Amino acid sequence: MPHPAKLTPTIFCNCEDGFPLCRAGPGWAGLGPTTPVGRLRARRLMQMDSVGEDRERLEAACLLMRRDHERMRDLWHEMTRTLEAGGDEALFRDCAAALLSYARAHFRNEEWVMRLTGFPDYADHKADHDQLISDAEDMLHNMDVAFAPPDWPAVATFFRHWMRKHGDTADARLEAHLRALASRTEGTLNVS
Repeated sequence: MPHPAKLTPTIFCNCEDGFPLCRAGPGWAGLGPTTPVGRLRARRLMQMDSVGEDRERLEAACLLMRRDHERMRDLWHEMTRTLEAGGDEALFRDCAAALLSYARAHFRNEEWVMRLTGFPDYADHKADHDQLISDAEDMLHNMDVAFAPPDWPAVATFFRHWMRKHGDTADARLEAHLRALASRTEGTLNVS
């Protein structure tokens, strides 16, 4: 795995202003900004007003979230491997900062999916995202000014708890919402 500081989060949609960035990243569902077909597919997915009953778009949105969750888990595992290897301070902090950076991008993606699918708990879910980011920023600040190597396992535990709590509560409700949408389309949809 590359050094965490060199990992670039997949930013699929800039939800701040609603303008799609058209950057799906290499290998993301065959989309990529470097080919005309990739740009067209990304634009088609991002310019929709609602995924509604469109199974292809719903699957693409679910794939985006699933891949983000996998990458966040990988970043957390990199943090724990750094600890197990004796812990290089700069690398450990880079791992934590990369996880926070990726979480920000993921939350933008997830909020985009929630708006597109008419998720009824959007405001609460977004508030949870905002609180998680604030807590993680505080933790990173404390790493810079107060925490020493003996405190690092607590930092890794904090991030694990942070991801698990959000996944088991807010994301579980979102997955149920997406499954309900999928039940209106043909077949089943893997949203976890």
